[in-house]
Amino acid sequence: MMLSTRTKPIHIDVHGPPSYTPARLKILCATDLSSKSEPAIRRALSLAQTLDGQVMLLHIVDSKLTMRLAGRRAERAHSALQWHARRHAHLRVAPELSVRVGDAHSTIARVAKNWNADLIVLGAHTKRRAQMLRWTTAERIVHSAKRPVLVVNSDADRDYRGVTFVARNDIGLFVQAADQFDLFSTAHVSVAPHAAMIDRIACLFGSIMRRTWPMLATSLQALVHRRSQRIIDDAGLHLLGFELVGGAQSARTVLSHIKKNSDPQLLVAAIGRSSMLTRALPRSAASLALRTRACDVLVASTASLRQILRSPVFSPRSDDACEDAVG
Repeated sequence: MMLSTRTKPIHIDVHGPPSYTPARLKILCATDLSSKSEPAIRRALSLAQTLDGQVMLLHIVDSKLTMRLAGRRAERAHSALQWHARRHAHLRVAPELSVRVGDAHSTIARVAKNWNADLIVLGAHTKRRAQMLRWTTAERIVHSAKRPVLVVNSDADRDYRGVTFVARNDIGLFVQAADQFDLFSTAHVSVAPHAAMIDRIACLFGSIMRRTWPMLATSLQALVHRRSQRIIDDAGLHLLGFELVGGAQSARTVLSHIKKNSDPQLLVAAIGRSSMLTRALPRSAASLALRTRACDVLVASTASLRQILRSPVFSPRSDDACEDAVG
């Protein structure tokens, strides 16, 4: 066979495995620039450094102030944010700084939407009277911004040593979100499953009949435990070595389980729009933790997690083309 010089070579593209392009996460840290908000700033900047993400430091000036006083506070707030940025000049991505005038929770929600934030970080909750009848700022922001909110109450210079999930059948979404923000890579993880109404009734009857029909009470408790275990298995969490917290669960028992350790702890819980009288275990546990500052709290709605969870973006990677001449 003879090769002809007039024959054009055939270009063959050799494709390798697809390259993984992670999406850069965006973390919004809203701060009142008080001493109790400094751990939140450090946690937000630490997460951004670990995840190679972007972070915005936001301060809200009360819109009820006069224009002159609001202007002075805005100038001082901007100088304080610049000081925090200089303290963390070693970060790969410098934080963005923003000072806005308006209502706290509505302005934070608006900025989070416009900036397309994936996570909102807040400082410690402020205790006020008769607050059990009100929503906390974190709960209001979750529903307004449709974003998960991390409230920082503990030492932000160390990783979490324990993470407790309180969720329903959608617990897999919350585990994915916590993993996306790298919140439990070195932590002992526990799951306090939220029992359905029928399971709670079964536990109640079991406790009532414990003395009269002990075997029936034991069977009911075993049934509830198996149903909780099925939720863990369906989400694939049994393969991750998560601990299942058994027994009758209440907000206070969940927090007592968390308080056993003095190291930084995190509670991850789902919150819905249920009223004060019908609130479920996840929201009641989150509300109690927020008000008592027992630990850091990550709260989110199922809709907000579906919106921010990011799937890996795969793009074909081509090596150098090979040229061959075929006669």
